[in-house]
Amino acid sequence: MNHHIHDIYGIEVSTGAITAITDQLIPELKSWQQRPLNSVYPIVGMDAVHYKVREEGRYISKAIYTLLGLTVDGNKEILRSLVKRKQLVKIIVRWHIECHREMDNAYSELESGTVPIRYLF
Repeated sequence: MNHHIHDIYGIEVSTGAITAITDQLIPELKSWQQRPLNSVYPIVGMDAVHYKVREEGRYISKAIYTLLGLTVDGNKEILRSLVKRKQLVKIIVRWHIECHREMDNAYSELESGTVPIRYLF
């Protein structure tokens, strides 16, 4: 990490300083991950950035998947972020199919006049 910081910003940062910074960030990140989400997000989307990373002496493809939600007030929120290998695509397709089923069921219940409260996330 020291090398990357030097290449990008042209400054030297000690390993101790990086450790101190990450030690302060980790509790904040864990708190963010465990925060309560809204019960409704009118629009939800997923995006990914793909990278080649070196792992165990060889390069593999990984992606950072970000699940974004638009609140009722029109604000964007990052709902979740994951770093996975490409096989996550199968999970996303299954999740997408399940969401469509839920939406179809909710639409049927709306037409019949019986709409239960649902939390999609």
